[in-house]
Amino acid sequence: MRIYAPVGIADPSLFKTRWLEALKSSLENGNVQGFSALFALPSDKSSYYTYAKKRLEMFEYTPCTELHYLPPDDDKHPTAAEGLGAIIFENRDNDIYEIIFAFVGQANDGPMVRSGFIVRDKCVCNLVIDWFDNQIFEGTSKNCVLKGPSPTGRGQVNFRAVLAIIEQDYYSSQNPAA
Repeated sequence: MRIYAPVGIADPSLFKTRWLEALKSSLENGNVQGFSALFALPSDKSSYYTYAKKRLEMFEYTPCTELHYLPPDDDKHPTAAEGLGAIIFENRDNDIYEIIFAFVGQANDGPMVRSGFIVRDKCVCNLVIDWFDNQIFEGTSKNCVLKGPSPTGRGQVNFRAVLAIIEQDYYSSQNPAA
């Protein structure tokens, strides 16, 4: 399974938390055999500590997991495709390929509007898998690894050390959440 979620890790939805907990459980019991994800860190400290950090920590010890991140959205690091996400399922044993494209927006400064569509076509899925692996994991986020192989090629990154660097670099100078 692969996830491209530029804003999803800080989504305040309880459903998102429960879905990620179910994914964690599926990784631990072997129902999901691999998980790669790219999450963008939220811009504000409150969202990071309330949602994002706890959700990222869920996967610190899960097997077959690789997590990359994008720095918080700012003038130097604009979010590549805010409001667009994808969940890519690949089951080679049973020849099942599925992508869920999700779109999130706001309707007239009101609540979030969520929509999406599913693609179940092996050729299209393989194109998106190649895009994810080559452009996202080996491209855009190759130096922003929270869990997985070190970008230097020397072993695995230290999850806790990288989390501490993230907090120092992006959240230490912000005023505490009110």
